[in-house]
Amino acid sequence: MQSSESLSNAGGLPPRDAAWFRQVAQCINDDPEMDLVGQHLNATVAFAFGAQRHHLVLQHGKVVDVRHGKKLDWRVDFGFRAPDAVWDKFFSRPAPPLYNSVFAMAMRVDEFEMEGDTLLFAQNARSMTRLLELMQIQGQPQ
Repeated sequence: MQSSESLSNAGGLPPRDAAWFRQVAQCINDDPEMDLVGQHLNATVAFAFGAQRHHLVLQHGKVVDVRHGKKLDWRVDFGFRAPDAVWDKFFSRPAPPLYNSVFAMAMRVDEFEMEGDTLLFAQNARSMTRLLELMQIQGQPQ
């Protein structure tokens, strides 16, 4: 198994850093489909890529804040956690079976974890699916 340091740029994948998350936020906010399906999505969503943690704060499906790191007073509603190797597969083009959606990963990939209020996630499954599709597009090899 490769180290997480070497995986972050494996296969030309962009680094999933603060600048990348700002691009993801812009992509989400500019997406007409997200305008339609995200009207009721009000949540702070955490993404843990190995040791890195990022939060997207969403109001009515629009990203209003992007946070990096972990602080005690940063409450999140739900989130996703996995080693870099798992996310690398999710962001690959095409993603292999079991790594092409968070639903599949949650069911069968032991290293992938959903945390927090899964009911809120389920209530916003369509908008979260679109958000994650947009993340996949931004995260694919250049």
